[in-house]
Amino acid sequence: MILSPDFGLLGAAKYTRQPLTANRGPSIFEIPEIVHKILSYVDIQNTVIPQEETPIRRQPLNYKHALLIHGDSKKAEQSLETTDLDSSKNFTTSKNPLFNCLLVNKLFYKAASEIISQNFYFSKQESFGKYLHTIDRAHTVQFQPKSFVLHKLFHAKQPCLDRIQMTRMNFQKLKWLELYMCPKLLPPIRFIFESSQTLEKLVITGSKVLDNDFLVTLGRNCRNLQHLDIRACEQISDFGIYQLSMYCHKLRLINLGRKNKGNSITDASIIPLVKRNPRLSTIGLAGCHISDASIFEMARHCRRLERLSLNNCPNISDSSISTVFNSHASYFPLLSVLELRFNYQLTDWKGVIEFKRRQESKNMIMLVEVCEQLMSRMRQQEMAMDQMVSQRIFSDISVWVNSHSEDEEQESSYLELVRRKRASDV
Repeated sequence: MILSPDFGLLGAAKYTRQPLTANRGPSIFEIPEIVHKILSYVDIQNTVIPQEETPIRRQPLNYKHALLIHGDSKKAEQSLETTDLDSSKNFTTSKNPLFNCLLVNKLFYKAASEIISQNFYFSKQESFGKYLHTIDRAHTVQFQPKSFVLHKLFHAKQPCLDRIQMTRMNFQKLKWLELYMCPKLLPPIRFIFESSQTLEKLVITGSKVLDNDFLVTLGRNCRNLQHLDIRACEQISDFGIYQLSMYCHKLRLINLGRKNKGNSITDASIIPLVKRNPRLSTIGLAGCHISDASIFEMARHCRRLERLSLNNCPNISDSSISTVFNSHASYFPLLSVLELRFNYQLTDWKGVIEFKRRQESKNMIMLVEVCEQLMSRMRQQEMAMDQMVSQRIFSDISVWVNSHSEDEEQESSYLELVRRKRASDV
């Protein structure tokens, strides 16, 4: 049976109440497996968990920067007009139809509540507050979340999470835990203990309370962690990251970027972290005070790296950048995004330019993100390299032409000699 989009929940309920004849089997809406499958499709089509997506390209800082990137005034103006659409998303504009499914019948209620319970997420303070007021009521869905996401709840306080902790919510299947820009919230330890075998993704950004002790507990208990994003958590330092690196060896993404207290994260923790996690595909270290030593270790151990952010890292130099990316090196074969904004100490861009061209020759899109001043340096060096190549080509052609002319002269002289010899013999 194929349902049309106009077949509503009331129609479904009415259909299930029709008496069965002797020649007919049960309705598809009376078979739990089929009902669960139908509602799973409803969930896929309507459930949007709030999250910030990594931009393909960061917005230019000004018109001149945009012009250097795009080389065209019209494209430059368009790039400045483009806003970050992800930041303006309203994730709760409409009510999820799954909540209506709770009202159809017992079978629908059971299937819908099971599916709803897999994702716990809020992006509005008001909605989150309403949930907390109904948290103790009997008809409230008892969550067993695979994902637990609070998005930009700037004013939420720790007692909110502590209250959730006291409910019958079960975290033994939790895979994704995210507190995005919730500066006053810290996941209760119960979250970590119960999800120790399943937790794969942890995102806590802009936290004022996340500290090294939490990272130590996280590392010792959640050894299957693959995604760790703790940007702008200023209380985190080398100690916590080093302790975590001792236990977590399956990481594929780490983002430790920060604007303040960058000197708290150095080679002392980053080198052990990359050595013990060779599967890393994304590394974000913006603002960290790592040195060339960390870059060399990444090149040696991170063969699967696809995205590397080193914005505003004051202690890296041309020594590592030019060496790792030069034409004789074979490091970072999968790298497609390299961010080096605000590293004004970098002056030698030859290696980066050659690396970008090598990647593009392999049909890989290679994006190098730099600020206006560094983009200007890069463009000038690129032009100088192209000019040098042109001069070399011109020189090679000149040598070939000249050598070819000499061969023709020698051949004509030989033919003249043969002609005279024959004439004299006659």
